[in-house]
Amino acid sequence: MEKRILILGAGEVGANLALSLSRNRDIMVTVVDRNKALCADLAEKADVATVAGDVLRPSVLERAGAHEMETVIAVTDNEAVNLVACRLARAIFHTPTTVARLETDELLEFADELFGRDGAGIVDLAISPEREVVQAIMRLVMTPGAFEVQYLADGLLALIGVRLNVGAYILGHALRDLPALLGELPFTVVAVFRGEEIEMPTGRTVLQDDDEVYFICPVDQLPRAMGLMGKPEHAARSVLIAGGGQVGAKLAQQCREQGVRVTLVELDEERARAILDASEEDFTVVMGSVLDEKLLAEEAHGKDLFISVTDRDEINIFSALLGKRSGIRKTVALVNNATYMHLARQMGVDVPLSPRLITVSQILLLMREGLIAASVTLRERAELLEGVISSGSSLEGVNIAALPVPKGTVVGGIVRAGISIPVTGATTLQADDHLLIVTSTKNVAKVTELFRLEGGDLW
Repeated sequence: MEKRILILGAGEVGANLALSLSRNRDIMVTVVDRNKALCADLAEKADVATVAGDVLRPSVLERAGAHEMETVIAVTDNEAVNLVACRLARAIFHTPTTVARLETDELLEFADELFGRDGAGIVDLAISPEREVVQAIMRLVMTPGAFEVQYLADGLLALIGVRLNVGAYILGHALRDLPALLGELPFTVVAVFRGEEIEMPTGRTVLQDDDEVYFICPVDQLPRAMGLMGKPEHAARSVLIAGGGQVGAKLAQQCREQGVRVTLVELDEERARAILDASEEDFTVVMGSVLDEKLLAEEAHGKDLFISVTDRDEINIFSALLGKRSGIRKTVALVNNATYMHLARQMGVDVPLSPRLITVSQILLLMREGLIAASVTLRERAELLEGVISSGSSLEGVNIAALPVPKGTVVGGIVRAGISIPVTGATTLQADDHLLIVTSTKNVAKVTELFRLEGGDLW
């Protein structure tokens, strides 16, 4: 069934969210923004309808079809506007689901108390791309050998993305032959990227140098899994952060709380001093340009990780490349523009990080009401779904080998009664099992149907 979504705000967050959601054939997107140029530009780039006008005017929302929308997502740069817009959508147009972008820490901390899906709240979901980016980068700081880290099934399983290099134990062998060579494997490979091409692995898949591999493993087995992948098993000890904005300042503080040494480079003297005055943590702030090659060469010494989070994609990408040239092995660059993601990888940035993809995963999860507990988008080519087997479900008692899933779908993990259990074709599903499945984007709707409740509507 087709879903209708109204996005309020055509800035970076709104435009990128519209671009991603519009690629889904089951979703119709309309965007409202008072800036006519932004609306026109977005209409040229994506299959979306646009309306130029004030998002706080009911007449504008009416013109955008608010009365027909299942979901309203307010993502302007002003959180007060976002909250009021969601209130208008719910009170006047009776919108079933509302989402607001928030940035203030105090509001985010009390999101559960202020909001929630009880019919009385202003919004059903509060999203903060900035906060999600900080959390995503912190997971990379604690697992520096990976380019993606997600925790699933109540934190018992991890989805990890790594780039393989010469020396990894698992290179050059078919996946089905690895247990005989290495013993019982602590991971399940669920997706392989070669360049921009994706392969959904089978037992015959042979992993190669420079493959980007996604795997799922129990969290307590992560050190061994990373070792087999040829990656460091310890957290980063020292990081260099480029950019002292909201993301950079929060990131520096959280790194210090984890015992990681931090040097932060910021060009604006006033902002740099404000960071030092506001922080209770001990870290070094250097005033200067992150594109100053001499400065980066001096500050790069002894750093495990370079993280560029300024407000300009181009600066983030090029400073990350300079950081790598200065001797830092791992680089992370914040990239908002979808066009730059592939380019950044080609140029040598280890982790181009997209707030857009993080936000899209949150929105899609909200839309799949029911037994989908988590979802993670893999470069918009595949998606991981965590579902729960309900009592009486048609999946209860079914062997993994007999699951009615589209070709190329991979079962990556099962958690039963709080314990991760091995996944084989003979494993029989039970009620309340958490089942982790990875499938191509085109098959997501079909896989989601597996977890449909009688009379429910997941998609």
